[in-house]
Amino acid sequence: MPVRVSCPYCNAGFALPEAPPAGRADCPRCGERFPVRAGDPGGPVPPPVAATLPPEPTRTKTPWLVPALVLVLVAGGAAVWMLRDRSPAPVPVADPPPDAAAVPPLSLRGLGYLPPGANVAFAVRPGPLLEYAARTGQDPVALLTRAGVPASALGALAQAGITLQAVDHLAGGAVVPDADGGELRFAVALVLRRPVADEDAFLKALKARKTGPDRYEVEAGGAPLKLARASANDWVFGWTERDADPTGGRELPAGLREAVAERVPADATAWVATDGGRWADKPAVKLAVGVAGRKELLPVLAGGRAAVAGLSPGDPPRLRLHVRTADAATGERLRAYFRSKAPGEVGGAGDWANLDAPFDPAAGLGPFRPLLDDAGK
Repeated sequence: MPVRVSCPYCNAGFALPEAPPAGRADCPRCGERFPVRAGDPGGPVPPPVAATLPPEPTRTKTPWLVPALVLVLVAGGAAVWMLRDRSPAPVPVADPPPDAAAVPPLSLRGLGYLPPGANVAFAVRPGPLLEYAARTGQDPVALLTRAGVPASALGALAQAGITLQAVDHLAGGAVVPDADGGELRFAVALVLRRPVADEDAFLKALKARKTGPDRYEVEAGGAPLKLARASANDWVFGWTERDADPTGGRELPAGLREAVAERVPADATAWVATDGGRWADKPAVKLAVGVAGRKELLPVLAGGRAAVAGLSPGDPPRLRLHVRTADAATGERLRAYFRSKAPGEVGGAGDWANLDAPFDPAAGLGPFRPLLDDAGK
């Protein structure tokens, strides 16, 4: 008997001929797999959603590319969650695009505004992505969301009247505390290529309320945040006023700094990195995994210590993933797993496993579906 279901990720309603034996279904709109709760079999069954219907970015999707990438993105999940929005506005795109030249990742000024002791860092440079989108005739906003950038963050930029061409980069990071205590901290720096044309309109769009000199309470992507004006070009958003620190000039901790310098490609348009740690033991990670309904991933996270992922929009675009595992034996098992399941080149030695794989934005996560399925096993 037909079963009516609704995807929790994009809210698409569709029908299944019967309840699947595995208790999970794949959404024909966004491609996410989710647990099935049988609907009322006696009521009318809505028509199935066409497979060609474009995805609707109503909720940030976590790209669980491989178990190690889970480590990266769950650690930064709290930061992504705070920028979510259910109906982001499109980001206007104008000519010419920003500079697409390769840039050493540690030279990004926005990283200097991250909270001291950050163990997660990420950055987005629109320039390389916009150049690739213009070259291939694709929508840059769709490409960014497929790369893992929250659509709500892009919508928040549009809400504030900021075009992608005006952005030099976004840099963010978090302090994810260990099990023995500590405070979860988070900040994102918006670094513009030129000053905001009308700061009053910019602040009004963010519903800003002034709390001190160059300090504000704002709404970004539907979330209440603190905002500091570091300069005419630099604006720092934070979870608290202490996180939205306009001082700048700080360096990443040594371990995270080394990982970014050595493993993030200079032509990356989006990257995320973690410092070393026992991520499965961190309360914030456990909470994020629980909210995502993926508690089965905690044993997977227990085998990892650090990870770096970067997306470069070259010809073809490439996803580069570097994972530091708990020990050399686990590293060898992960390298063997990559060789058997992952498309691309596998490298690394000792406790490191590396994957350099082509990434087709049009195909999205399709080629990585076997890895997605394995992530929960």
